[in-house]
Amino acid sequence: MKRNVSLSLLMIGFAALATAQPPQSATPGPERILQAQRNQKLVEKLVASGLSLARATDRLDRAKYCNDLARSLADEIKQAADDHDGDRAIELGRHLQDLLKNGVAANLNKERSQFPQGSARETDCTRIRDDSDRITAPLITDLAEAMKDNPVALNQLLDVIQEAKASFIRPD
Repeated sequence: MKRNVSLSLLMIGFAALATAQPPQSATPGPERILQAQRNQKLVEKLVASGLSLARATDRLDRAKYCNDLARSLADEIKQAADDHDGDRAIELGRHLQDLLKNGVAANLNKERSQFPQGSARETDCTRIRDDSDRITAPLITDLAEAMKDNPVALNQLLDVIQEAKASFIRPD
């Protein structure tokens, strides 16, 4: 129960961060409206994922839900890179890193410690970890081209993704 509450609060925090901006005038300008429209699908996905995570009692289910959300974040990162918005791509990359480390990897690593090597649960863990790799691998290759004009942002983003990938315990 405590973990479900924590994960729910994490997702709500992601939603808040996705829309966070410095205070502006009471009437939103066109830039703020465009930003809200751009974030709308991601915020909806964050809320839905947070609710799914809160209901999940199985670590593997939680890891799967986190992977689904990671896929959405990866799509948004790719879009930000295509739009040459390095700051947004980096911010979303840090959220992706947190999600992969604290959502997917943490659940899988904890689950792996609970069963013997070679069990069916290990196969399930490997499948979910491989799904995380399928989410990040194309992102890494696509970013190099989309962000070639901003190598500083590209390197920061690649670093956070690589760090997240390194948080997975690989079976021997």
